[in-house]
Amino acid sequence: MYLNIPQHYVTQLNLKILETKEATLSDGFSKFAPYTGTKKVNFDNRTCFVGAIILGNEVLLEAIPMEDMALIDYPKLLKLNVNPESPNMSRGQAKINFVF
Repeated sequence: MYLNIPQHYVTQLNLKILETKEATLSDGFSKFAPYTGTKKVNFDNRTCFVGAIILGNEVLLEAIPMEDMALIDYPKLLKLNVNPESPNMSRGQAKINFVF
């Protein structure tokens, strides 16, 4: 799930469009959208680097950057926080295949 940013941010920040990506929208339809390269995203004491599609009229932080920064969404409280199980830094899973 992509980071979404509106066109007016692309214009203000003078971001370069690298390619076009196809995205499936919440209504199930697909749309082709311009894609801009790696962006640094910060929240509290967390950082991640992620590409973004240019779509919509608000910034949507979506699943990949939230997981990368180990953030938890509390929708009823309209709040986003760092994961209390790893308060000092992001923590995730990595799979390594060993060859014997």
